[in-house]
Amino acid sequence: MCRTIVLLAAVLWAGASGAAEKETPWGKAHDGLQCRFLVRAEFTLGEPIEAVIEVRNASDRQRYVADLFNVQYTRRAKLSVTGPGGKALRQRMSAQCRPNHRSFKPIPAGAVWRRPVEDLRKFFRLDRPGKYTLAFAYTGTKLANRYLVGERITNGLREKIYAGPSAEQAAGAWSGTIRAPAVSLVVRPLKRDDLRVHEWGVFTSYADLAYANAGRKAEWESLPKFFYRQFPTRRLRWAPMTVDKPIVYFYTNRPGLDVEVTVTFSAGAPVVWWPACASPVDDGMKRKPGAFRSLTWRARLGKTAPPVRAGPVLRLPPGKDQAVTEFDLPEGCWLKQARAVKDAAPVTVVGSRLIRGRPWSTNRSETERFLYYDGLVPAPGLLRCVATAAESVTVRNSARFPLAGLFVIDRRQARQGKAAGFAHHVGPIAPGETAKISLRRVPPADLPAKAAAPIRQALTAAGLYADEADGLLKIWRKGFFERPGLTALYLLPRAEYDRMLPLAVTPKPPEIVRVGVALHPNLEVAAALDGRVRRLIGRLGEDDFRRRQAAFEDLVRIGPPAAGAVRQTLRETKSAEVRARCEKILQAIDAAEYLGKPASK
Repeated sequence: MCRTIVLLAAVLWAGASGAAEKETPWGKAHDGLQCRFLVRAEFTLGEPIEAVIEVRNASDRQRYVADLFNVQYTRRAKLSVTGPGGKALRQRMSAQCRPNHRSFKPIPAGAVWRRPVEDLRKFFRLDRPGKYTLAFAYTGTKLANRYLVGERITNGLREKIYAGPSAEQAAGAWSGTIRAPAVSLVVRPLKRDDLRVHEWGVFTSYADLAYANAGRKAEWESLPKFFYRQFPTRRLRWAPMTVDKPIVYFYTNRPGLDVEVTVTFSAGAPVVWWPACASPVDDGMKRKPGAFRSLTWRARLGKTAPPVRAGPVLRLPPGKDQAVTEFDLPEGCWLKQARAVKDAAPVTVVGSRLIRGRPWSTNRSETERFLYYDGLVPAPGLLRCVATAAESVTVRNSARFPLAGLFVIDRRQARQGKAAGFAHHVGPIAPGETAKISLRRVPPADLPAKAAAPIRQALTAAGLYADEADGLLKIWRKGFFERPGLTALYLLPRAEYDRMLPLAVTPKPPEIVRVGVALHPNLEVAAALDGRVRRLIGRLGEDDFRRRQAAFEDLVRIGPPAAGAVRQTLRETKSAEVRARCEKILQAIDAAEYLGKPASK
C-alpha cells in the first residue's frame, strides 16, 4: 500500500537497422571467421539497450564453432565497455560454461550468425547520460577428442559415458580469437515527453484520533484476493489517518521504458497494493514480525514487455517481447474506473508470488494502467470543526501551512428531503486561524454536479489531466458527495504529500505531478456527531423496514465515528434485529483485528 537473468538465443534481432549494419565494419578475419557488434547509435535513459553479435564465415568451407556467444560467459565472449569520462565499467554478471561437442555448430561458407544481446543494462551500469564505447572479442575453444555426457549403472557399478565429435566436426573445427571493431552509443537524458508521472491520492482524517482503529476493513476485504497485502498476516501499527487509493500514472512516447518506483511511508505502513512489487516479494513464506514501510516496483512501460520465465531462470533462453494485455479485474472492482485514463502507458511487472519449492521462479505477468497502493499514516494537525449551525460551519486550521480552496458539503438533513449545503472557501486560512464559512443551499440531486465542477477545476489547476481528475471524482463520488453529515476537503501542498509519502522514480522524470486531497468526513463537533449517531442507532429497531435500512446504511457511511456507539448498543440491546444490524455494521467498518491498540492521547 518487486529480477530475471536471461540467456542468449539464436534468434533474429530487429533492433539494428540495415543502415546501422552497413555503417559497422567487420573485424579482422582469423582462420576465415570475422565478427562485428551492432547497436543503435542513440538510446533514451531507461530504454532497453539491445544489441546483436554477428559472426561471418568468410572462408570457402564449412566451419564448426562453439556457439557460446553469450556476454555472460566472460571467458569466451568478452565485452568491454567504457563509460562517460573514459572510465571502464565493471561487468555485473558472469557465468561459466562447460562446452562439449554438441556446442559446436556448423556455419556454412559465406553464412552469418546473428546472436542477440537482449539488454546490455543487465551486464553493465548504463544508467548515466553520455557516450559509451563497446569492444567485443570472442575466443573459441578447441574441440577435444571426447566429452563426458552422462553416467549409467551397470550391474550395480556406476559407469561414465563419453562421446566424441564426428569426423566432419573434427575436420572443420575452429578455434582462436576474433575481435569486433569498437562501436559507440549515446544515452541521452529524458525529455518531458519521454516520461511524465502523475499521482493522486486521498488522505482521510477524522476529528477524533480514536476513530482510526476502524473503517478500513470493508475497503481492504472488497479488493480482489490476488492483490498483494500485509494484512491480516501482520498486525499493523495503529495510525490515525489513511491514504486511500493513490493511483500513479505514467506517460511516455517511447515504445518501451523501464522504471523503478519506490514509495516510502515516513511513518505508518502500506497495507495493500497492485500490481506486484519487486520488494517486498510475496513468496508465501513466514516473515519476522513487524510491518515493512516501503514498496518498490520494477516495471516496463509500453505495449510490449519481455515474456515471463516460468521455470528456473538460468536454464531458459530469451524470448521476443510480447504484446501485453491488462490483467482481468473482477466485475464491479472500482479500479476499473481508474483505467479510463486512456493515454497512460501500460505498466507491466513480473508477479512476485513465487512457486513453492522452486526458488527464483515466477508465475505470471501483470499489466495494469497504473500503480495502486493503500496504507496507514500518522495524521498531522489539519482541520478542526469549532462550531456548526444550520447555515454555516466554523473551522480552525491546525496545520502548519495555509489551507486554500476549502470545499464543504453538508448532507446532515438530506435523508429528510431537505436541501443540502455546499461552500467553496477560496481565500487561504492561515495556520491557527478560524474561519466561519456560509453554506449555499443546493437540491440534494444537484449537489454532486454543483460541487464537482470547482473541485475538478482545482485538481486540473494543480497539474492533473482532465481525465485523471474525472476519474478521481467518479471513484470518490460517494465519499465526497453522498456521505451523511458534514464533509470537508481541500488540496494538500505538494511538500506535505512528499513528506508523508516520499516518491522516487528511476530514471528521474522531467515531470512529476502529485495531488493529494485531504478529506475530513463527519466534520461536526463531537457532541453533534454523537447525537446524530445515537439517533440513527435508535432507528435500527423501528417497525418501518425502509427507515431501519436507511439508518443502517447511514451508519456504515459514517464509519469509524459510529463504531464506539454501535459496540455499546451491541452489548446492551436485547433486540435480535438490532443486534444483527450492529454486527453487520461492525463487520463493515471495524478493522481493529488487523491493527494494534491506539496510542494514548
